[in-house]
Amino acid sequence: MIYLSSFLLSRETVRDPNIYPYNVFADKVEKSLFFRPITVLYGNNASGKSTLLNIMANKLQIEGQEYAT
Repeated sequence: MIYLSSFLLSRETVRDPNIYPYNVFADKVEKSLFFRPITVLYGNNASGKSTLLNIMANKLQIEGQEYAT
């Protein structure tokens, strides 16, 4: 089991902004995420909850990750 205390989103961008999931969070002010023992991600539809989890899974090479196009 992997326990994260924090996760930092990259400030770098890619040339093609249409490649998912790159640049999805580029306009967000907050780039650092800090976790408690229980963390709940919430938000409206299409706010990026699943995308964030997929980015984290890809970075951590967790089984079940979805690959970016």
